[in-house]
Amino acid sequence: MTSTPENRDPLPPSDDEPTWALPPAAGPAGKSPAAVSPPPPGAVPQQHYGQPAPQFSGQPAPSQEFPAPQFPASGPEFPEPQYPGQQAPGQPAPGQAFPAPQFPPPGVQQFPPPGVPHGPAPQGPRRKLSRGALIGIISGAVALVLLIGGSIIGVAASIGARSTPETRAVAAVEEYLTALSESDAEAALEYVDASGQVRKLLTDKVLQRSNELAPISGITVSPETKSGRSEYDVTVSVSFQAGGDTVKRTFDVYSYSEESVRISDGLDLISDTYGYDGLGLQVNGVELEAESYPVFPGSYDFTLANPYFTFDTSKLNANHPSDEPAEAPETDAETTAAALSIQTAKAEKPVKATQNAEAEGTLIKMYTKDDTEMLFTMSPKLTPEGEQTFRDLVRESLNACIADTSLKTACGMDLSGEFQDGIIPTEGTAHRTLPAESDALLNELTPVLDFENPAVVSTYDYLRVDTTIEGELDGQRGKAEILFGGDPGSPSVDFGQDPPVVSWR
Repeated sequence: MTSTPENRDPLPPSDDEPTWALPPAAGPAGKSPAAVSPPPPGAVPQQHYGQPAPQFSGQPAPSQEFPAPQFPASGPEFPEPQYPGQQAPGQPAPGQAFPAPQFPPPGVQQFPPPGVPHGPAPQGPRRKLSRGALIGIISGAVALVLLIGGSIIGVAASIGARSTPETRAVAAVEEYLTALSESDAEAALEYVDASGQVRKLLTDKVLQRSNELAPISGITVSPETKSGRSEYDVTVSVSFQAGGDTVKRTFDVYSYSEESVRISDGLDLISDTYGYDGLGLQVNGVELEAESYPVFPGSYDFTLANPYFTFDTSKLNANHPSDEPAEAPETDAETTAAALSIQTAKAEKPVKATQNAEAEGTLIKMYTKDDTEMLFTMSPKLTPEGEQTFRDLVRESLNACIADTSLKTACGMDLSGEFQDGIIPTEGTAHRTLPAESDALLNELTPVLDFENPAVVSTYDYLRVDTTIEGELDGQRGKAEILFGGDPGSPSVDFGQDPPVVSWR
């Protein structure tokens, strides 16, 4: 029975395995094959290049070229001549991982020598995927491509939308105001330069108090921008609501790149705090010293810890740039119309500084460039209760001095020493009274705060006192009325001490 190999991968020959000679095989019709004679030296084979190797009956032609089969000879065995395109035994064919298999002639079955393992088991044909599986795989791939493509398009659109100085500036201003409305100081600081400055008021706590007093809402950033000194300097117009008031202003933005966008005028400055030393100045609950403090645009509750003082806001809006009237038209009719327009505008204009019911002290809304200038016109002053306390303490101290019969008193009334006319006053004989005009003046003393130390309050009002003394002149004793001198000094009250202390100088 003739056997032919079916899909069997032969193992590569090993140097340690014995060589097996093929037994003689019968030729066609019982004839023996001719003996193979070795080619003469230098002979050239007559086989044409590219021709297939010899085939055996019943053996299908393999798709690869195999080396020619070896037949045993009666004489010595010679190696098969090598031709172009063929490989020597034991060498892999081009593009093959193993050497080509060798098949026996028809009718002869060849087995591997003992101890040599058989090749891998033949593998069956691959199973084809079902139509549903193919559709699922294709659909998933399409969805993934669409998702990645959409993400790339979205990122590209976002980058493109902020790729110019103008679009970057508009986006920065809108994000800055949004951070302020959300009391997020850290996010807001990303858009302004506060390096080297005191950040005591650039905190979430201060912004939270600001939004309690006047929350920011309705932010509108104008898409109309204009360049400034260079193509990277952009001016952005904005409008928003602050506690019911409409704020309109511009921001100057330097927009060089996505990583370099800064709002140059995004911070205001509270610098006039030097006139509040010793009064316990607080802004939105934070106590300040005599320093300059940058602040975000917002509403600020100015309070003083000293209960005797408050803020003088009488001149706060006096010279505000937006309050300056327009030039009057030439004709009387136009003048009347303009005057009515100005009065109406002033009546509708929101007050910048008010004694707000929600604020503990004085509410200052600092949202525009001009609002910071108002702080220079605001100053501390005594409360009505503080003024009355000042007058009462001065009167009390003066009355104690008047009752004193000493020549020299704590109120600055000094009668000691020889007078110009030669009278020598006698100690303990001074008799003082308060004239009616001085008594009335004590009820209307005008307090004056010291600039360097505003907790100390004095007055420029002059108080007179009538005084008589006993003395000796040329060895004779008698009474004398003081016509010039002997009046009290200038009173001052230090409200920085508890209780306040009166002094005279």
